[in-house]
Amino acid sequence: MFDIPELDDMVCLTLSREELVHCARVNKKWHKVVAPYLWRDIPQIMRYKQESAFRRTVLADYLQEQRHQQPLEEESRGSTQHIQVQSPCPLSSLAKYGPYIREIPSFDTLLEYLGPSRDITWPPQKLAEQTEGPTAQSKCLESSYPIETSKLKYLLARCSSKLESLTTEADIADIGDDEEYEEEVEEGLEAGAQLKDLRLLQCDDQLDSKAFWSWLWTRCHHLKRLDVCEISGIVPSLVEGMLTHMPYLDEIHLGRDGEDALHLTDNEVAALLDGSRKGWKVIEVKDTVEFWDEAKEALVRHYPTLEVLKVDGCGDFMGDDLARVLFSCPNLHTLVGIDDGSYLENTYGEIDACTLIDRDPDTDSLKTWACESSLKVLKIKIKNIPRLDVEDQFDVIAEAYPGQGRELQSRVYERLARLVNLEILWLGHYPYIVYDKHKEPREDQCDCLDMSLENGLGKLEGLKELKELNVSSMATRIGPKEVQWMTEHWPKLRAIYGLSKDDDSDGDKAVEWLQQHCRKIKTQEYDS
Repeated sequence: MFDIPELDDMVCLTLSREELVHCARVNKKWHKVVAPYLWRDIPQIMRYKQESAFRRTVLADYLQEQRHQQPLEEESRGSTQHIQVQSPCPLSSLAKYGPYIREIPSFDTLLEYLGPSRDITWPPQKLAEQTEGPTAQSKCLESSYPIETSKLKYLLARCSSKLESLTTEADIADIGDDEEYEEEVEEGLEAGAQLKDLRLLQCDDQLDSKAFWSWLWTRCHHLKRLDVCEISGIVPSLVEGMLTHMPYLDEIHLGRDGEDALHLTDNEVAALLDGSRKGWKVIEVKDTVEFWDEAKEALVRHYPTLEVLKVDGCGDFMGDDLARVLFSCPNLHTLVGIDDGSYLENTYGEIDACTLIDRDPDTDSLKTWACESSLKVLKIKIKNIPRLDVEDQFDVIAEAYPGQGRELQSRVYERLARLVNLEILWLGHYPYIVYDKHKEPREDQCDCLDMSLENGLGKLEGLKELKELNVSSMATRIGPKEVQWMTEHWPKLRAIYGLSKDDDSDGDKAVEWLQQHCRKIKTQEYDS
C-alpha cells in the first residue's frame, strides 16, 4: 500500500474487518499487505456458511499437509534405484497466515466450528498448534465439560513467550497425564508462555485437580494481574502460589457483575488480599463477593501501595469505608464507588456530606487527606444535604438550623477544591439498563450538591485538570451562567453529563449555550 511497514500498520489497525476485506480485493499488492491483518483474530462464527467455510479451510490445510509428509517412495527397477521426491508443497492458508493470529474464540467454541467430519482424524490439539503456537497473546478456555489436565498442559506448551493472558471458565479434571506428551510439554513450557494476566472465572475444585493448580502457579512468575470469581475450592492453593511464585502480582479483580450467586466469602476475600507479596496497587470488587470486616482489615494493610480502588458493584463498602480510603492512601489516583451506568442500584458508593467534609472539631478546619495531590478520578454520590429549593419531593431533608444546607454545600466544595489534580468527577449516574420496563423512572437525587455559583461552585476554580463532570440524575441548578464559568475556569473540560433536558429548564438553556459557544463540550447522556 505505502511500502512503509510502520505506516501500513498504523492504517490497517484502524480499519474494521469489512474495510480490510475491501482493501484486500483491490489488487495482489494490497492483498499481500492486508491479509496478515485479517488473520490477527478469528471472530465468533455465527452463520452456517461461515462455519462451513472455516471447516473447509482447516480440512484443506490438514489434507495438504498429509500429502506433503508422505514418505519417500522408493522404486527398484532392475539394478537401479529411483527415488521419487515430492516437490515442495505450497503453503496452505492456515500454515501461511497462522503466525499472524493473535486471538481466537474459546477453544471449546472453536472445535464446534469444525463439526463432525470423517476426513478429520487427527487430535483436536493440532488446530491450536497450527494456528496459535507462534504468536498468540491471549487464550480463553471455556467449556461446559471438564478439561483434562494433560490436554491443558499440552495447549500451554504449544504457545510461545508471547502468550500473556489466560482465561479459564471450566472445571479441570486430573484424569491422568498422557505420558506420550509429558516430555514435550515440559520442554515447551521451559521457554513457553510468560503469563502476565490470569483470569480464573469458574474453576471450582470438584475433580481432584489440586496437583494441576500447584503446577500452574509455578508457571506464573511474571504474573501482574489476577481476576478471580467462582474458585472457592482452590483459594488456599492459589494464596500459597501467590506468596511463593508471583512476586510481581499487584492487581486483583474479585467477583462479577449482574449475578445473584455468592462466589467468594469474606474470609476468602481477606485471604486473597493477604496473598500479595509487594502490596496491591489495583483492587476491583464486584457484587458477587462478601466484603465485610475481615476483608476490610486486609485492605487496610495495602493502603500504602493502593492506586486504584473500584467498589462500584459492592454493596458492603459504605460511606465510612470510602472516607477512610481517601484519608489514608497516599498514592490513590482512582476511586470508583458508583457504577458506569449499567445498573439501577443507587445505594453503592454513597457518602454522607458530613463524613466527606471530615472536619477537625478542635480547629474547625478540614483534615488533610493523604491523596489530595494524587487523586485523578473520583466517582461517588454525596448525600444528606438539605435542599430548600427542591419542592414536592418526599425525600427532601429538613435543615437542623437555618442555613445548614448552604453551609454544608460550601464545605463540600471546599473539600473537593483540594483535589487539585482531579480529571474526572462523577457525583451521579444514569442507568442505561432498566430491568423493569413497567417501573416508574427513578427520581433525581435531591439531597445533593446543586452545583450553582450561588452556593459555592466557584470554590472549584482551582481544578484546572478537570476533563469530565457527571451530574446525571441529580437535582442540580446548572444553567448558562454555571457552564460558562466552567468553560472559563476548567480549560481541559471536554464533557458535562447529566444536564437537564426539560424544555425551558436551566439545564436545557445550559446545553443550548454550550452548543452555541463551546461545541467541543459533550453533553450527551449515556442512555441515548
